[in-house]
Amino acid sequence: EKEAILLSADQRLTILTLTTGRTHRRIPKLQHLLKNVLSVTTSANGAWLLGLLSSGELFLWKKDADCLKTVATVASVSTVAAAARESASKPFLFVSRDGKRVLVASQAGEVFLWESTEERDLSSIPDTQLSGRWAQVMVDEKVKLPQADDKESTVHAVFHTDEELGDCCFCSFVFTCGEVLVLTTLRMKWFEQVEKCTSAIPFCAHWVTQTRSLGALSPVCTGVKSRGALLAAFSGDGLVLAVIINQNDPKATQVLFVNPLNDVTVSSSLRGCGSKGQPVPVRFLRSYWVGAVSWTHDGLFLACMLKRGALLLLSRLGELLSITTFGCSVEFGPAEYIPLHPLITYRPPQSLLLSIERTGSDGTPTSEDDPINQWFSVAAHPRLPYLIVSDGYMFTLMRFAANYSASSVLKTVLLEVTQDLNDVRHSLMSSERKYVKYCLQPVSSLKGSFLQEWEMQGPGSWMSPSFLQDETAASGQVDEDDDSDDDAPCLPDYSRFQDSNPNTMEQGHLEFASMFDTLHAKQGDQEDHLEAKFRQMQNNLLAAWSMLVSVKEIEGREQLLQYTVQALLQFARLLPFAPATLPSSSIKGRSKLVKKVLKKSPGIYRTFQLLQYCLTVLCWDWIHKQSLPHAVRLSVDIVKLILSQRLGSTSISHSLLGSLMVLKLASIHLDAVYSVQPQEFLGLTWSIVSDSLQASVCPKEKCSLLTIVELPSQTVQTSQRPSHR
Repeated sequence: EKEAILLSADQRLTILTLTTGRTHRRIPKLQHLLKNVLSVTTSANGAWLLGLLSSGELFLWKKDADCLKTVATVASVSTVAAAARESASKPFLFVSRDGKRVLVASQAGEVFLWESTEERDLSSIPDTQLSGRWAQVMVDEKVKLPQADDKESTVHAVFHTDEELGDCCFCSFVFTCGEVLVLTTLRMKWFEQVEKCTSAIPFCAHWVTQTRSLGALSPVCTGVKSRGALLAAFSGDGLVLAVIINQNDPKATQVLFVNPLNDVTVSSSLRGCGSKGQPVPVRFLRSYWVGAVSWTHDGLFLACMLKRGALLLLSRLGELLSITTFGCSVEFGPAEYIPLHPLITYRPPQSLLLSIERTGSDGTPTSEDDPINQWFSVAAHPRLPYLIVSDGYMFTLMRFAANYSASSVLKTVLLEVTQDLNDVRHSLMSSERKYVKYCLQPVSSLKGSFLQEWEMQGPGSWMSPSFLQDETAASGQVDEDDDSDDDAPCLPDYSRFQDSNPNTMEQGHLEFASMFDTLHAKQGDQEDHLEAKFRQMQNNLLAAWSMLVSVKEIEGREQLLQYTVQALLQFARLLPFAPATLPSSSIKGRSKLVKKVLKKSPGIYRTFQLLQYCLTVLCWDWIHKQSLPHAVRLSVDIVKLILSQRLGSTSISHSLLGSLMVLKLASIHLDAVYSVQPQEFLGLTWSIVSDSLQASVCPKEKCSLLTIVELPSQTVQTSQRPSHR
């Protein structure tokens, strides 16, 4: 029961058993409530189901214990429920892992919090109605919140507990205002036991609004006022907010990774969402939109599902990943977009189609009237490395590779980088450039013993977990309570398909989306081998650094960080020989002397960009402060490289100026990140300065790598600054 999947669609709920693919079509305790349900959600651990009724009441159902509890409403929540019922918009619901805290948010920015006053586990309380208190979080007049006509607005929240911050809840409203993206975040922190005695309320709340010009993003975006244009999802630890910006031009669609504590942001392009290079017909534009997102259980990867039926993965704070799938005849890859459930579109007869076109089309491939309207979704298992992908009619269960862990993923990435470094070095050594041998050192000393041991290990055997083993076949028993139909599809949207009377489709066409271009839409098709190697190495190194800095608990973290710093330094040695021209647009706004140095020493410029990204990611280490020694070593060794003139500098004066630039950059970031105490995070609005530098070793038109959108410019008054190291 702990591993059963809860399926929801409109006012229907069913439980899916993974071992058989069969469903329980009725949940007895919930049946009388479903007809009045406005919205439902589940807790992050999958233990609790939360629902909001049209009356404003809440119900909490614990699946494993089949325990149903209700929460009485208050007048303000009933008003929100009534408004949602009239406008056909769903309120946003969020529930903590233990079910004791519930957040209700409206699209207009009204936030209500319910908190249980019980100390015991809720399922052990005999009464059906829970006791607790409601609170409305008031909004300051200066805070920007979405309006009724902001159809693109979205809301997401996360309850989490951190050793430094304590019990917290972050809730973000994301919407556009003209050509500006607005992110308004509510930061809530519950007081400790001593603080509760001196406060009338058990928590403190702080609103923060940040704005970002869509035209300043790379690629450039425009405001789209349509439902589904924006998606948001917090990682489980609450430290990363992923914001999907869907665009009518698939090449401009991208993901922003936002730190909710300091608003520092990095962006990652989705590289056309599988559209490759050809123009996309207007009626299929939105099939290339991201329709659903979900973080994996460990927060390392962000899974996205396109409305075209393709799955893609991004690393934490990073770029698209190549995926290879196998088993159950799902043999794809390596590719960046995996077409698991292709889009199926019903086209009515020509006469009806013409009447539809006259009324106008917004590029939506399907509509509510389409009897085959697929609802694409992706969900991650709360504790195990599994993804569940569905189109509303079928589902695909995907397991990550054997021996999966954060440590194993990083070791695999670093081993690949090591091999690529060796290959590129040998390729450059065979050239006729005189100073290549002087600048490059052997990479053999880079490989640590722990990586060598990992390289020698086999993939290991994998045993199917108990919840995926067919216990019925083993025991010969049949579940008499299973009221599903073996011949019927298991997902609840099948009933929607039946209710729509598909027999009326006497004429027309069924179009299955061609996924050939999507499957083969891989960036860099026109790159030469060496340029592709440089791009791949940079992506892997930045992904490894980002994961190690932003994720708190990784086995062997110190060793992996040491190795990553060494690999970054080796990569910096290769940057002067990267087959790329210096993007002139990236050095605007700098002094003439700095421009001269950067133009004459592209190796220093590219290394400067690389270090700038690595230091920006340190803003995700503000709480736990574990990466300072490694950041200092990386900065110091890059200065040594520049002074030794191994980065292609033409004179000692250029080397000195480049070193000063690196020291100044490192000082600003280290002081801003490591001089602030954790308890100050929730109550401060950090000063952020915009910068458009791009961490790239190849031409802008050929590859779109991670773009640094915001950098800290914090002035720190301390007697001993971290940068003094």
